[in-house]
Amino acid sequence: MRMASRSLMELEIFERGAGYVTASGASACAAVSAARELGLCDDRVEVRMPGGSLEIAVAEDGGIMMTGDAEQVAAGSFAPALRARLDRTLTAGTVR
Repeated sequence: MRMASRSLMELEIFERGAGYVTASGASACAAVSAARELGLCDDRVEVRMPGGSLEIAVAEDGGIMMTGDAEQVAAGSFAPALRARLDRTLTAGTVR
């Protein structure tokens, strides 16, 4: 994370288990929250990542609002046996 100014953060992300990722909303929120606690940024920050930019706003009570574009980057499907098991679990109202 690098603060280019009080309202602009540049961020690169390495997630445990996933490795280098080009963008992450959760990581952007966490980085702005930490920077805000340290007094490094204002309440509204543009976070630029290799995969895109987000605007993060931090409220007085610590709540965070993330605004930005979203796009599908992958698609997939569950194996029929797993899908049937998930359906049964959700129907029963319990998730284990």
